[in-house]
Amino acid sequence: ALVGKVSPIVPLMAPYRLLRQLASHIVPSLTPLLLRRGQWGAVVKVSPSGEVLDALYDLDGEVVSSISNVVEHEGKLFFGNLAGNYVGVYKHV
Repeated sequence: ALVGKVSPIVPLMAPYRLLRQLASHIVPSLTPLLLRRGQWGAVVKVSPSGEVLDALYDLDGEVVSSISNVVEHEGKLFFGNLAGNYVGVYKHV
């Protein structure tokens, strides 16, 4: 699981190698722009060879955020999280 804040700027910079290199040297001054406030959740299913098979997102973090683990069992996904005292359950179709 990946837990962290994501800025909307990061995916926009991905195709531009020189811009990424420049940003890596001036990150302290860009920190306020790079941090996104609020919580969100995302799960990505990856094959053993690294191919992305499926992805689920909770962009507002209203249902589940800070996901630390996902277990698939009998057609349901069980989400562990770092911030709450509950397990989220999603019936995956």
